[in-house]
Amino acid sequence: MSSRRVLAVGVAVGLLAPVASLSPASATEAAAPKPLTASVGAAVAGERVTFTAKRPTAKKFRTLKATQQRKATIVLQRRDGATWRAVGRVKLGAKKKVTFASAVPTSAKGSVRYRVRAVLGKKTYEAGALTLKVVTQQLTTRPSSSDADVATTYASTLTPVRAGRKLTVERYVDGTWSTVAETSAKGASAALTVAAARFPAWYRVRAAAHNGIASVATAPVRTTLNRRPVEIAHRAGAALGPEQTLGAMEASLTAGATAMEVDVQLTKDAVPVIVHDQTFARTTNVATVFPGREDDPVGTFTWAEVQQLDAGSWAGPQWAGEGIPSLDELLTALGGRAHLVLEVKFWPFNQGTPEERAALRDVLDAELVAGRLGELAGAGKLTVSSFNHEFLQPFAEAHPDVPVGALTFFPPSATQVAQWATWAEEIHGQFALTTWQDTTAARAAGLTTSVWTLATPDQYRVALASGAEALITDNPGLLASVLEPPAPTS
Repeated sequence: MSSRRVLAVGVAVGLLAPVASLSPASATEAAAPKPLTASVGAAVAGERVTFTAKRPTAKKFRTLKATQQRKATIVLQRRDGATWRAVGRVKLGAKKKVTFASAVPTSAKGSVRYRVRAVLGKKTYEAGALTLKVVTQQLTTRPSSSDADVATTYASTLTPVRAGRKLTVERYVDGTWSTVAETSAKGASAALTVAAARFPAWYRVRAAAHNGIASVATAPVRTTLNRRPVEIAHRAGAALGPEQTLGAMEASLTAGATAMEVDVQLTKDAVPVIVHDQTFARTTNVATVFPGREDDPVGTFTWAEVQQLDAGSWAGPQWAGEGIPSLDELLTALGGRAHLVLEVKFWPFNQGTPEERAALRDVLDAELVAGRLGELAGAGKLTVSSFNHEFLQPFAEAHPDVPVGALTFFPPSATQVAQWATWAEEIHGQFALTTWQDTTAARAAGLTTSVWTLATPDQYRVALASGAEALITDNPGLLASVLEPPAPTS
């Protein structure tokens, strides 16, 4: 046979031969399952991963008797630097596969190499290997709004995906983070909605620690409030100086207060004086100046006697000599520098007698006609308030140019709001009992709302959440720090 014919026959035989006969090893390897696999395709440093190793298929191991194979120990090893370190051991027995749980080193970057060995006595048999990719977890979020008055959705993305991992939105207030929304991750993306807080605060999204993966949080973002209530210095600023005194008033003005609230009562000789309580016992040295009269009502003292009292020393030596001002003295010192909320006070229980109500009404009427109170009212800087609506409604009807505020402890009913709206301009309610729904109903009736009495940042936040237009506070000036809370320190 010629050499050309021999070559042709050889080529033909080769073309007809099965692929496996040409490359049996390659075909077998392509079809065979991997001898070592991991529960994740890529891991995070510190994550606890489950490794599954098939029963060793190495020829030398398969030639062992079954009883010998069952005695073998399958060892999972991890490459640490130049050393293979055992991180798991399982007796093979009759198992077709074995599993290991091992944490990826917290210092791992890029990838980590693993392998398994079957150990029988002093002999070792190769059983599989893999290189596990190590990735950095990433968490991002985008809030739908920065307005504290609206519900906000935090659209977040977390990779790598770990189903069931807990995601939370946290709010930072007064140095503490607290959870305000949470969900369990089902994929890379999640949306967490937070109800409107109605006060500014810092927020972040956190992915909880999971199966050895460290917790991770986004950079904090702050919400803002697009409205700014008026601060009214309660009792002229009771936290800044001795209440109801000219000294406290000046301290409040220095702190930036643009409105002042004080109480007015009549002395025995019908002089309107600025004092809150039924007696002088708590805020003056009346027990020393007039022994035995400390429990006597304000209306039993003459203006000349009131002028002898020290209303400042109880608040500190720096306030010694502060007196109880008359209404005229306070108006003179105020000089129109702030709006005045004048609460008409009666005792007991804000009732007073018909004679007492009529006497105070006569004094205020005269002041509005020919006194400094009228000048303040003419400048649009006077509001009169009282718990005694029997006094307040006739006053309002007689002085339609002077706004009045109906003081109340409990939020008014819809019927009361409608009735008050016929003669009042404002509702002055207790801050902890006044809700957003209450202020919304008041606005719908043409009324504004002021809430009393605040002293701390947390009380300010409660009051802001009510939506009130004005905050009656012992600590004027605190609003600024609540509207712009400091950034988190942790």
